[in-house]
Amino acid sequence: MGKFKIEKNVPIPKRKGNPTGRTAQWDSILQQMEKGDSIGGLNVKDKGSIMMYSKKKRIHLISRREEGQTDAEGKPTYRIWYRGEGVYQTDDSKRADIEAHASSLPTDILRQAEEHEENKNIVEDVYTIQKTINEEMSLAKKREKK
Repeated sequence: MGKFKIEKNVPIPKRKGNPTGRTAQWDSILQQMEKGDSIGGLNVKDKGSIMMYSKKKRIHLISRREEGQTDAEGKPTYRIWYRGEGVYQTDDSKRADIEAHASSLPTDILRQAEEHEENKNIVEDVYTIQKTINEEMSLAKKREKK
């Protein structure tokens, strides 16, 4: 540890960025977009760039290749759609959703899911169990109709 010195109260400098670069361009475009708006004619590099930037800013975009459309080089072009802001769930909010959903499940099913938690299968288990319950309920309703 002799080579490194711990210092306190050293201010963090602002990031050096290119305010006129591609990020500024995407920021300007995304600020003008509303849910459902789209941009077409993007090459693969621009599509990837705006998708990465939007994810960083917690803006949900969706992209699709434009069928039959190509750029000047004959490569496919892409279209992106603005889906909204802040729609990505964090791991904590996903867990809260699962826990809220799981609280409506019978205790013995939850116990089975907890047995698999150490294998990181709890999410898949809850969904599989819920799917099985829905199938059983559907079959029971069909039997009642007969």
